[in-house]
Amino acid sequence: MVRDNIVTAYAQNYANSRRENCKPQLKLSGCQYGENLFAGYDKKYTAIEVVAFWVSEKQWYNYTSNSCASDKVFGHYIQVVWKNSNKLGYARVKCNSGSIYVICSYSPLGNYIDERPY
Repeated sequence: MVRDNIVTAYAQNYANSRRENCKPQLKLSGCQYGENLFAGYDKKYTAIEVVAFWVSEKQWYNYTSNSCASDKVFGHYIQVVWKNSNKLGYARVKCNSGSIYVICSYSPLGNYIDERPY
């Protein structure tokens, strides 16, 4: 995985567009990029903390059955480790409310239904 200027520019443009309303809202990029979103209110989260939050969903993922524990989510984790995603764009903005908004965009996108991530 490498940081890519084009993917980063996309992520930054999207993050900038969310300053007014920083609730995580998935933006479908026309199937161009995969994305993970994060909003934080209590502190200044680092990139490592945000990614660790997404990766913590691993505990709910069963590779053998390629499924998730009941009433849990694992899609952020799956996108972070998706085998074919090799370019990354990461952006964060401080929202008008004082919270932060983070987007991580991945190229090529992953998270295909019924496919294993690795």
